[in-house]
Amino acid sequence: MKVRDGVVVGALAIMLGWSGARAQPAGEAPAEYVAVKTVMQRFYDKGDPDIRSILAGKGDYDLYHCRSGTEYLGNGADEPGMADYARIAFDIVIWNNNLKKLGYPDKLWGAPVAGYEKAEIGIVVATPDDAVTEWGERRSKFLRELAATLEAHRKSKPSLRKIVVEGGCGAGELSLNIATEPKGGQVLFIPTFFYELCRVQKVDPDDTTGCKRWREAVDGTLSQVSGDYLYLVRWPDGTTRRGKLSFNKLEDGQTVTLRKP
Repeated sequence: MKVRDGVVVGALAIMLGWSGARAQPAGEAPAEYVAVKTVMQRFYDKGDPDIRSILAGKGDYDLYHCRSGTEYLGNGADEPGMADYARIAFDIVIWNNNLKKLGYPDKLWGAPVAGYEKAEIGIVVATPDDAVTEWGERRSKFLRELAATLEAHRKSKPSLRKIVVEGGCGAGELSLNIATEPKGGQVLFIPTFFYELCRVQKVDPDDTTGCKRWREAVDGTLSQVSGDYLYLVRWPDGTTRRGKLSFNKLEDGQTVTLRKP
């Protein structure tokens, strides 16, 4: 699973309307982060399997979950600021909601989680080109300390699920072949995350010009995809087709054919 392998700065951030280092009132999170966190919370509330299944099962509960917010972004995971905010918001939404559902009192984890969130956002705002540096170490240290606090509480409440920090999971991205029937259709895709982000930011998510995260399957190939996407096909005669695809259910190199309605 790739958190972020590289950083694309300057022109790309401006083109996509992203300004993670924008100044904001003291003590307040940047508006962009608030929007990203809002989308993550909506995914959780809707029962998105990638974010809710983490709580499923029995036995120990691993705070070091096997998913990352960047997996919702497709090739947007290389966007400066966006990838950092996505990974932070994904973690915070999961920890806040799952620890509450697991029955651990808010007074044990509320302030520490909020403090971690604020500190990580501060690093992104201050050093947007290098915020991921040593992030894994900071996160692991925080989780070990939080797990120790929760485990100390569990000793007086043995019915609670044990909290651990183990990790050791991974996920991959796909490259797919996209075909239309009949041929000649233009195919545009957008991750559901960015579709919802445009909605939260009061931009029409179906406007492929205004909502700038739509991208075309160039030469019939769509690379770096994972999770759920929305698509739009336009044929030369004006016919269109819209729908949703879950790439988690497909195999690398598979051909997806989108047929005219």
